[in-house]
Amino acid sequence: MRGGVEEEALRRLRPGPDEYRRVLGFAESVASMVRGALGWAGCSVRVEGSVAKDTWLSGDVDVDVFALFPREYCLAMASERLIEYLEGWAARHGYMVERRYASHPYLRVGRGGLWADVVPGCIICRGERPLTPVDRTPLHTEYVRRVLREGWQRDEVRLLKAFMKAVGVYGAELEVSGFSGYLVELLIASYGSFRGVLRVAAEEWRPPVYVAPPGTSIEEARRLRRRYPDSVMYVPDPVDPERNAAAAVSARSLAAFITAARLYLENPIPELLDPRLEEHLEPPEPACRVVAVVVEPPEPEPPEVLAGVAARAARQAGAKLSSSGFTVLDTTARHWRGVGVGLIALLEDRLPPLLPHHGPPAWSRHAARFLSKYVSSAGPRGPWIGADGRLHVLRPPRSRDPVGLLEADESWVPGSARRRGWRVRVIRGEKAVRVYPGLERWIHWFAAREPAWIHAARRRLGAGARTS
Repeated sequence: MRGGVEEEALRRLRPGPDEYRRVLGFAESVASMVRGALGWAGCSVRVEGSVAKDTWLSGDVDVDVFALFPREYCLAMASERLIEYLEGWAARHGYMVERRYASHPYLRVGRGGLWADVVPGCIICRGERPLTPVDRTPLHTEYVRRVLREGWQRDEVRLLKAFMKAVGVYGAELEVSGFSGYLVELLIASYGSFRGVLRVAAEEWRPPVYVAPPGTSIEEARRLRRRYPDSVMYVPDPVDPERNAAAAVSARSLAAFITAARLYLENPIPELLDPRLEEHLEPPEPACRVVAVVVEPPEPEPPEVLAGVAARAARQAGAKLSSSGFTVLDTTARHWRGVGVGLIALLEDRLPPLLPHHGPPAWSRHAARFLSKYVSSAGPRGPWIGADGRLHVLRPPRSRDPVGLLEADESWVPGSARRRGWRVRVIRGEKAVRVYPGLERWIHWFAAREPAWIHAARRRLGAGARTS
């Protein structure tokens, strides 16, 4: 049974008749344009994704149009030359065009405020090994359309998508490491409803989590652990049970979803069904300092590569700062307009003039060398002997400023970035907001140390407590 909060949310989340006509008309126009361009090549052009499955959210839709070639020559077709050809064809037919890169190049075309990804791939049957990462998509579409009950369960998918977007765990891309749209659909097929998924998550999910969608078994889910030993969640893909549909879900995303599920079941907060919650709320005052690491390749790179290099850089820079005396709270990363941006949350803006350094026990054979080093040095205070019998000193940090410290010693820069000639910059968070204004809210929420859904719950429940 849906509650009133869900019914009210669905009035916003469910597309209306005019939106259906507009989106479906646009999707078919793009598909028709691609058929006109590639009719000679023997490809099958299909509308895929949430539009084909009718699980998209009102005002938040990306159309996916797949150009699928017979497998005997599809890899030759899914190339840069094909994208160049389609790029010119689409432009001549009045579409705005952007070239994008993932596992292989694809095209993004727009008109009238709507956008579609035009993706080349290979035709495969169930059980056949895919040749590109997108080849299973048509099989996913057929499966979801078969197992989801018309209308009602598709709205349950919409509720779960909106909830996950509000909590910040929707999306399998590296910078989210969360739940893909297909995984959301599998969860609704497995547990029947939005609240059904929340209840089982709140009451039963503990890593490793095993879920068996219709057509699969728990045994198949458990067998996936041998192939995906680092995963926290195992969901066999019904069209390829040897693939873990939940491989992208991180421990952080799983924990956030479980926590939010418990919170919502106890207090159905309307804000937790707002997919654009982070945009609609103003973040609280910063609770920490932020340092940004920006990585810029000499040539265009796919978003996943940019985010991945930025994530490694932020983690390694954070480890460097931590070993130098800073209190590192968290790191995160994402791509933005051709660069990768990593953020590091620090408790301190500057280090104190002296930091503790702990030496060996006085009876250790290394104690004499430690004593000689610091007694003969100007600057440190000590050594003194602690209650544990160890020698201790206070010594100046290499740099009191986190940006200066990282600039002075770049050993933390990922080797892949250094070898490939990437430009790496370190700047303070407040400057990053000015240099990259499109990332302003992301940086501010990161600095707040309180995700938007927690902030919304605090405001809602705190207001209720004050009026009771």
